[in-house]
Amino acid sequence: MATHTFDDGVDVDIAPAPSKKNFSTVYDQFRSELGKPVTVEKEIVKPVPARKAIKVKFSTEIDLDQINRWRTKSKKSRKSDEIDLVLFNEMVIASQCRGFIIDGKDVYDENEDTVTFSTQGFMDSLNALTVYGAIKELYVRDSDILRVGDEILEAAGYGESDFEDETDPLD
Repeated sequence: MATHTFDDGVDVDIAPAPSKKNFSTVYDQFRSELGKPVTVEKEIVKPVPARKAIKVKFSTEIDLDQINRWRTKSKKSRKSDEIDLVLFNEMVIASQCRGFIIDGKDVYDENEDTVTFSTQGFMDSLNALTVYGAIKELYVRDSDILRVGDEILEAAGYGESDFEDETDPLD
């Protein structure tokens, strides 16, 4: 470290500027890292708490526009900004479901199509009239629906702070 004396007589330690060689090496390393392929978890598998043998596969590819659409559709009323959290998380679960697994095997219907919450035979098995009704019947407790929806969003890279109402920084 070099010491520099200013006009007022104060001595200040000043770190030397990085050498061109060091800068180039670090920059090259940085550029090399940027050139590497990015791996992002695109699917997660979550057990159904009330039904130990069943697991559900979910896509974690969610963009912010999709989240905003779910928020709009899950408002308790048109004039309110209050969101029905269970409905919001049911939308996340229904939209992101990519299939079921039982005892380690993917579940297919009689037509060899992947079973999801919108599969009519699945809904019939649970005596559910709607996809959201099927989710309620499968998970049983609202708390499990909230937790699974949050886990899907978290795996997609969104945290709770991403969904809090914005506040005025001047307040």
